[in-house]
Amino acid sequence: MRERIQSRLGELQREYELGRVRLQELERQQRQLEDQLLRISGAIQVLGEVLTRPSNADGNGHGAEPAPVMAEAG
Repeated sequence: MRERIQSRLGELQREYELGRVRLQELERQQRQLEDQLLRISGAIQVLGEVLTRPSNADGNGHGAEPAPVMAEAG
């Protein structure tokens, strides 16, 4: 009986460790996704502001070219 309990204990410990490692990976992925969403949100805001700018004086309906939005490498 003791051997069975020790065996089950070992299985549970391994399963727990695998779950802990998986949770860390998911938390890392969540941080990356939150960063990506923040960058996309910033780009949406910038482009929305560009669209609401008054057109330039030459009458072609296009405003000045905005500076490119640089995304961080990640």
